[in-house]
Amino acid sequence: MILHPTKTVAGRQATFNASQTGLALTLTHISIGDSGGPIDDRRTSLRHERERVAVYGQRVNDSQIRLDAVFAGPESFWVREVGIWAGNTLVYYWSTEGAELGHKSPQFEWLLGLDLALDEAVDGQLQVTSQAPNLDLHLSSHLAVVLRALCDTNRLVLQPYAS
Repeated sequence: MILHPTKTVAGRQATFNASQTGLALTLTHISIGDSGGPIDDRRTSLRHERERVAVYGQRVNDSQIRLDAVFAGPESFWVREVGIWAGNTLVYYWSTEGAELGHKSPQFEWLLGLDLALDEAVDGQLQVTSQAPNLDLHLSSHLAVVLRALCDTNRLVLQPYAS
């Protein structure tokens, strides 16, 4: 699913204030919640926030910034809304009705990665200062078997009658 977060009124004001002082607005956190609904740019919080973590990322080019977050909390829920924060200000908000972005389970780290397309005239200067966490990604033997079967199937599709 592609996310197109909406810049909030508070986010636009924070961007304007930062640009007037010659500073960059620093994105600090991403939060996820389980209560979807229509996107509203006047939101100052998620409808039902379940977890908030530090965001890390980097500028890809002059018009794009990549953001990543790792959610490892003990709760289990369907993710239906996402907030991107600068301190206590909700800068970007995304939500959905009738669909889920994914399921957050306590047994696994839930990774969220997204790219923000920036318009410097609207978005000003944005930066992300947090460093990427040390992720230990484990591949179980069952998953390895499934991946090998998929690779074998793809090989057969690419060369269906070669013997």
